[in-house]
Amino acid sequence: MHPPRMSAPLCIVPFTEHLVIRPHIVPLLPTFHGMESENPYSHIKEFKEVCNTFQEGGASIDLMRLKLFSFTLKDKANIWLNSLRPRSIRTWPDLQAEFLKKFFPTHRTNGLKRQISNFSAKENEKFYECWERYMEAINACPHHGFDTWLLVSYFYNDIDMKAKVAAMARRLEELEMKKVQEVQAISETSVQAMPCSICQSYEHLVEECPTIPVVREMFGDQANVIGQFKPNKNASYGNTYNSNWRNHPNFS
Repeated sequence: MHPPRMSAPLCIVPFTEHLVIRPHIVPLLPTFHGMESENPYSHIKEFKEVCNTFQEGGASIDLMRLKLFSFTLKDKANIWLNSLRPRSIRTWPDLQAEFLKKFFPTHRTNGLKRQISNFSAKENEKFYECWERYMEAINACPHHGFDTWLLVSYFYNDIDMKAKVAAMARRLEELEMKKVQEVQAISETSVQAMPCSICQSYEHLVEECPTIPVVREMFGDQANVIGQFKPNKNASYGNTYNSNWRNHPNFS
């Protein structure tokens, strides 16, 4: 069995700073094959986590990433890296930008943004299940560029969702108005005997309802803001997406 390659691809400008990469790190790196089902952002996130774990004092984290990233690419992704123009990559941001431009092209970005903007609740879907599905769509495209009020609007504009959100808000407001003693009494009641008063689920206690933080996150501590919600059409984009992706080549 041949030892792993420890030299940089031709597309990367030779390193001037010396950095020793210990061989035992390479097998721990995530892999990316360039398949449509893979998410480049998730790959980079996991890759950075491994690099941060093994970063030694004084070592440049960007240099470490630049030197190790090629070992994570397999099959189609590795062929792409080796096809880049020699010495065209000087820094980690350069390599990351090229990687995202290749494996998260504009049409993929636009498709995921449409999933967010056209989001709707499924029939008989619980509120918190719908919210989790919506967050999955957002996290799949962290460079979406939608401002907070617009994300709320997309989620809330569905007629069925309006009713669900309003009902959740009313139940949350009623719950928070109760005395602490009453809440404690509810928590001592068997889940099988009484459903959650917020979402009617028998799977958890009322104070553990997953819809509580969801409603608070979307609309703040005052649930009645739902009835007063008015989007600020003059708001700028960019308050909800990860700033690390602001330089994505396909961001518009």
